[in-house]
Amino acid sequence: MLASRPGRLPTMVGRGGLLDELRRSLDAVHCETGPVVALVTGEAGIGKTRLLRELAGELPADVPALVGQAREGDTDRAFGLVRDLAEDHAALLEPVPEPLERWRHPIGHLLDPLVRLADHPDDGHTHSQEELARAGVALVCHLTGSRPAVVVLEDLHWADSASLEVLTRLARSREPLLVVATFRPEDFERRHALARALPELERQSTVRHIPVEPLIAAELHEFLEHAYRRPVDAGVVERLRRRTRGNPFFVEELLDAGAGGAHARAGARLADPEALATAELPWSTSEAALRRLDGIDAAAWRLLEAAAVLAGRVDLATIAAALDTDEAALAQSAAGLVRAGVLEEAADARLGFRHALVADAVAGQVLHTVRRSLHARAHDALRERGDVAHATLAHHAAGAERTDEAAAHAHEAARGALHAGAPREALAAAELALASRRDTELSELAARAAAQIGDFALAAAHAEQWAAQADETGDLEAATLARCHLAWFRWWDDDTSTALAVLGDAVATAETLPDSPAKAHAFATRARFEQTRRHPAAAVETGDRAATIAERIGDRRTLAKAWLHKAGGLLDSPEHQTEHDLAHAADLLNRARDESERHGDVDTLAGSLHNRLVPEQPDDVSTERSAEILADARDVADRYGLERLDHKLDLLATYLAVAAGDLGAAETALVAARRVPLAPHEASWRASLDAYLAAEQSDLDRAARAHAEQLDLGGGPLPAESEVDAGFVLATLGTLRGDADAGEQGLRRVGEHVDDVCPCVASMWWDTALAAVDAGVDPGLVDSLVEREAPPVLPRHAGLVAHARGAVHAAWGRRPESVTALRTAVAAERRGRRATLLADAHHRLSEQLVRGGEIAGESSSERLEEAREHAAAAVRWLEHWPGARRDRCEAGRQRLHVAGRGGGRSGRGDGGGSRGDGGRGRHAALTPRELEVVDLVARGYTNSGIADRLFITRKTASTHVSNLLTKTGLSGRTQLGVWAVREGIAESSGETE
Repeated sequence: MLASRPGRLPTMVGRGGLLDELRRSLDAVHCETGPVVALVTGEAGIGKTRLLRELAGELPADVPALVGQAREGDTDRAFGLVRDLAEDHAALLEPVPEPLERWRHPIGHLLDPLVRLADHPDDGHTHSQEELARAGVALVCHLTGSRPAVVVLEDLHWADSASLEVLTRLARSREPLLVVATFRPEDFERRHALARALPELERQSTVRHIPVEPLIAAELHEFLEHAYRRPVDAGVVERLRRRTRGNPFFVEELLDAGAGGAHARAGARLADPEALATAELPWSTSEAALRRLDGIDAAAWRLLEAAAVLAGRVDLATIAAALDTDEAALAQSAAGLVRAGVLEEAADARLGFRHALVADAVAGQVLHTVRRSLHARAHDALRERGDVAHATLAHHAAGAERTDEAAAHAHEAARGALHAGAPREALAAAELALASRRDTELSELAARAAAQIGDFALAAAHAEQWAAQADETGDLEAATLARCHLAWFRWWDDDTSTALAVLGDAVATAETLPDSPAKAHAFATRARFEQTRRHPAAAVETGDRAATIAERIGDRRTLAKAWLHKAGGLLDSPEHQTEHDLAHAADLLNRARDESERHGDVDTLAGSLHNRLVPEQPDDVSTERSAEILADARDVADRYGLERLDHKLDLLATYLAVAAGDLGAAETALVAARRVPLAPHEASWRASLDAYLAAEQSDLDRAARAHAEQLDLGGGPLPAESEVDAGFVLATLGTLRGDADAGEQGLRRVGEHVDDVCPCVASMWWDTALAAVDAGVDPGLVDSLVEREAPPVLPRHAGLVAHARGAVHAAWGRRPESVTALRTAVAAERRGRRATLLADAHHRLSEQLVRGGEIAGESSSERLEEAREHAAAAVRWLEHWPGARRDRCEAGRQRLHVAGRGGGRSGRGDGGGSRGDGGRGRHAALTPRELEVVDLVARGYTNSGIADRLFITRKTASTHVSNLLTKTGLSGRTQLGVWAVREGIAESSGETE
């Protein structure tokens, strides 16, 4: 039900355009792949609810609508807005429908007391906030029936963080929903959960902003003429507009005041409009609201005072206790106020104000002593009842100025909220308690809660108090734990020097302690820092020490942390790349994953899953196994609300799709990864993937934009990993443009930073070398850079290294050496090599095998057959990778298929090339792309035709032709074509455009 008074007019005035926008939003649901979110904003009384009621009134019969409303102060239990959504449908959920059976127990928690499951265990068990949020989304989707539907969420500025989490998750679902949400922009602050939810909505879904503005003079004029059914003087309208600021609520209150107040509204005659301009008028919001209450009796007024002070929804028994009166005596007054539209009664019989302006106005009239007394009696009654949340008791104890009791209740509320996965509520409760008492556990709760919502500066402030309090009591173990957390919070808040100093203090203290959880935790934290700072050997050593202590004292939770960071060090360390080391790292990650899940340590659980998905999979994880691990990680991220992990998984999903050779899946995952802000090094990786996918589709503009995005990250020096990413992208752009200078600059950039990154990133040196060769960089220069700057060759990179060396040999014209290297590349284990690289290795090898010149001990027919096999393998690797690369490989396969039947250039024999330069013809220095271009020139293609065939720009094609003429020393396209046919590079087939 949309709760608003009917209004003076049967139709809206001045809101037709807004209603049209909502209609268009509903129509858009049929065109989108997920929900459309309409954010209706405006001040109190501006007409947001009336607008939504108009929309609801015209919905087709087959479009269901769910309506929920948040209410001021209704935060004693999370997911209040979700319960309100389900309130009118509770009967449909007992028993729980079969499609919701897997969410049976979480839904029992969500909807209590609306729905009571007969078999739900009353053992005090809890579910994580994430599990409850997912159940909430499933519930909404079930109630809407997975068909076009409207979900209305009113007054988000009062919504609890758990309900807002359901909203953001609903927005990124694929359900055909129009989600209409209202809120007052002026009624929430930066730390409110809504401040975080709004940008999330913007990133995750199609969002339409519908601001509801005050009525302008013309609209107010129309309003009054509709109300009076006769012309109204423009001067009266203008004076009334200035007094009401165009707020429809104020205007209607003035009209009601002229008719004798709210209780006289039905059938009352309005005062003349001219009289409104000179009559006594309510000049403020409070005055306008209070005029609605003229004529109510003293008993009803006392009830309103109590309801306003106690805030939110309050049951009649609590109001009666606060007023120290009989509940039955209040029932008649409550019924009258509900009929008058001042109060409303929810399905659970609790009462609340229909409009917040009225509640605020009434509360403002209550004397301080009366307010304190009402809270005190409500607190005592609720505590005696025994089934009320500590957050509610803390609210009333604070209102009663019972400081100690408020702090005690808030302490329990904070502990329970953090355990239940509601960090914002936990933080609010902890800070309420900390306002009147200093307590180590409270500071710890506040620090952990602030960190969970991503406010690391606030988390650090509370951790400092936590450490100081531990120091005062002489509790060295608590002080060590506090400083370990403080160091990590400072690190995430970009205060590196402080973080390292604090960690040093924590470790120094830990060294003086006997073996204990705090000591093990300190060394595990240090291992984490060492891994993050790219000191892998130190991470292995310190992680090993933490694991030894934790295992000795039976601290399995910290043991899992130690395993995680030791494994990270093993994966990152060039000194630990043996098969034994890599298998050991994989085993540690698997054990850390299992142990952390048993202990509910989501941070370690997330890290172990993430590290199993890094591009350099330690045990050569198959594509199918990677997909399973990714699904497992996503489930953990969803279950525990780990948004940061979820965002990183989008990047890893993009990489895994690239590795598997699925271009469509890679683009889909990259779209998801673009929706969220990332740390600079992660954003750089995203840009690198974006540029690579663009290059594979010959989209030069997109690739250039991705490179510009990389260079603009953070406004300062890039991390070493980002420098390597940027170098790779620059060389890739060089390949796309035929720009040897860009290829060289990219390779040099990677070389400058390759020693400062982990092995999985360092392997990009060889990727970049390949791109540089294809961009036309002089092979001698590439050779010299390889000798001076290439990273150590690890066993798992053998295939990639052989691939790059084979390309350089080919560019030099060293055909036998190129064939040998490329054969090594295709025979090597796949580790770390994406499908496109494998296809490229097979394609290059097939071309080298049939190029002119003999290879000792091999016949031309044997090489032709082998070339055909590799050409076919290249195409197979690119089955799901459409674009220029697959077209090139397919063209090569077809040429080899024709060859041997008489007519293909590959059938010219082993001695087809004239070698007047000692075995290295002029074509030897040409790149694979240039060989493709010269082949098309020989066939008579213009630059435009070459561009179309190779999926490059016309300018790039022109650059390639110019470079070819320079390298060969020829004077024109005709000479170039004749030379190419004579050298066996191309066949003159007579083909033209």
